[in-house]
Amino acid sequence: MISRLTSAGSELVLKNAAGAGPTLLHWGEPLGESIDLQHIDALRERPLPNGTLDIVEPLSWVPEAGSGFMGTPGIEVHRDGRDFVTQFQLREQLAIEHGLKFIYADALAELTLVVELALDPHSGVLSSRCSLSNEAERPLQVNWLAAGSIALPAAFDHCMTFAGRWCKELQAHWHHLQHGIWSQESRAGRTSHASFPGLMAASAPARNGSGEVYGFHLGWSGNHRILYEYTRDGRRQLQMGELLLPGEVILAKGESYSSPTLYGSWSGSGLNGIAAQFHDYVRRHILPAQLYRKPRPVHYNTWEAIYFDHDPDRLRQLIRRAAQLGVERFVLDDGWFGGRNDDRGGLGDWQICAQKYPGGFAELSSLLADNGLEFGLWVEPEMVSEDSRLYRHHPDWVLGLGQRRQPLGRFQYVLDLANPAVAEYLFERLVQLVTANGITYLKWDMNRDLTHPAGAAGTAAVHRQTRALYRLLDRIRAACPGLEIENCSSGGGRIDFEIMRRCERIWLSDCVDPQERQSMQYAYSLFLPPEVMGAHVGARQAHTTGRMTAVDYRCATAMVGHMGIEADIEHLPEGEAQVIQRYVALYKAYRDLMASGRKYYLDTGSREICAFTLVAPDRRRALLSVTRLETGLSLVADPVRLYGLDDQCDYRVRLINTESLAPGDTKLPVPLANGSELQCRGVLLRCVGIQLPVVRPQATLLLDVQALAPTDTGVAEP
Repeated sequence: MISRLTSAGSELVLKNAAGAGPTLLHWGEPLGESIDLQHIDALRERPLPNGTLDIVEPLSWVPEAGSGFMGTPGIEVHRDGRDFVTQFQLREQLAIEHGLKFIYADALAELTLVVELALDPHSGVLSSRCSLSNEAERPLQVNWLAAGSIALPAAFDHCMTFAGRWCKELQAHWHHLQHGIWSQESRAGRTSHASFPGLMAASAPARNGSGEVYGFHLGWSGNHRILYEYTRDGRRQLQMGELLLPGEVILAKGESYSSPTLYGSWSGSGLNGIAAQFHDYVRRHILPAQLYRKPRPVHYNTWEAIYFDHDPDRLRQLIRRAAQLGVERFVLDDGWFGGRNDDRGGLGDWQICAQKYPGGFAELSSLLADNGLEFGLWVEPEMVSEDSRLYRHHPDWVLGLGQRRQPLGRFQYVLDLANPAVAEYLFERLVQLVTANGITYLKWDMNRDLTHPAGAAGTAAVHRQTRALYRLLDRIRAACPGLEIENCSSGGGRIDFEIMRRCERIWLSDCVDPQERQSMQYAYSLFLPPEVMGAHVGARQAHTTGRMTAVDYRCATAMVGHMGIEADIEHLPEGEAQVIQRYVALYKAYRDLMASGRKYYLDTGSREICAFTLVAPDRRRALLSVTRLETGLSLVADPVRLYGLDDQCDYRVRLINTESLAPGDTKLPVPLANGSELQCRGVLLRCVGIQLPVVRPQATLLLDVQALAPTDTGVAEP
């Protein structure tokens, strides 16, 4: 049987064949209803060369070694070293919403495998999940179950992957895979700073605005594995799934294991096409619905202003100053609870420090309300300090093997969230803290990797820990309607679609240096939309890098996400407060565009220039951002060609942050530099582009693009 799944811009054609899961015959542009699908099967029939098995190796959705596949299998199981061979046969195929469910059985191994595929009709994003059930009396150990194995054309020999470290997350790299396997793993108990669970595949390093690309992401917040393989018979496969530690998943009779969800997308219009599809899907199906009930408020976060020094007078001054700058939400960061004067103690107790706040948060909450600011609070519920009352009373509540001393991170242990007593304790403490103090926002942090991640039974527990985290977040959100949560993990240590089902914001990185943020924000934007990307204006000298940058560069970089400020705003250099205030107002004028628009990164032809447009759904309004990162060999950059506008519409273009231009950098400025506006047809902006002024390194130009009303052009409406 051959089946098809079709969306507005793409189509999958699948065949039921030997092995576990269907075989992918086509994934790309829609072929049309009149196409005979049997012709596709005939065109894809593979020859059988000498020197191989007497069958064509079945590269199915879950390829099996037991069925003759000699590449990396999609399933690896055993029972005490036995029953490691599987040969699934299709038992039933069912229609589900926008997709198909395939049920397979292996009678000898007494296993059932379910493959669920759905193609979202609006965005074109494919979701894939696999589940395995044990029907035998003997337990089954699961070593690996891919969320799907995607067979891609052999010509797709380039893959973009995403590595990094703390304060330099999400660094995109292209690899040319001519043979063998490219593989990436996270064993940190979270997605980690080093291994974002995403990959792009193309036949050459893809451009932003053109070319055929496949994009993939694993929605899972624990350990993961990605592999991209060139098989011995010339095919390529992409696998993603949960990396399971030894003995982590052992299924008794009647028990099941489900993989995380693999999300995939095909684009014929370059990386921007992948980004647009992922953004659309995330906005419709992933992010909490309450996110769009109000504009994203401007944040002020206290961390880089006061650190652990919670002086009442100082906080009063910061609150009043933040309100003057246009801030709408005040987030009190680390240091507010008992025993917390540095990062060595206090985590887990979650009691307001009586010395710093003698009357609790009553005065602070009242002052925030008087200044029109929402109350946000930093917490790190998954952790416990060695120096804390909670740890002294309940050392058995931490993940670890009691007889072994495990390495600590930030002087803290990880609480076993799968322990019902732990989950109940955290639920009660956090809900009481939120409801008693009028807190509308939690910055939920997680500041260490997991080592010795064993639960009470002494067995590996990352899988259970991750699922327990989801349950705890779901319970807290249900008990506190309207509460918003920011997902932070030492910055970008835990970013994925599944955690974002429960959060309204991502803290992308602890680094707010705008120069470092540019590359991070580019890679982030391939997967998630700007309205949930936390981006702050920091101090002139960045806390994490020591780099000095101009205030307009910091502001322009921060205002194209969910804008905030994280600096000592009481002691800003002369003139900076006025600039920040102006950019906060600009952000408020454009934040509806951040929350609904489509983001197009532009192909500038230069590594030194990073540019993108944010285009409204009706294409009548856009914001163009152009950043020169470094000096280049060319004195003048080529015109920037805009994507996403209406070819037949006339637009007015004007520069809105003229302070980013340095006087005297050019002898003959272009019209935009002297305050003039440009008016032209959309097709010219796309095909010819805009010649921009000379821009110094580490500076961003912001241009407003507005559609002209028919009367503005002097031409009658057709």
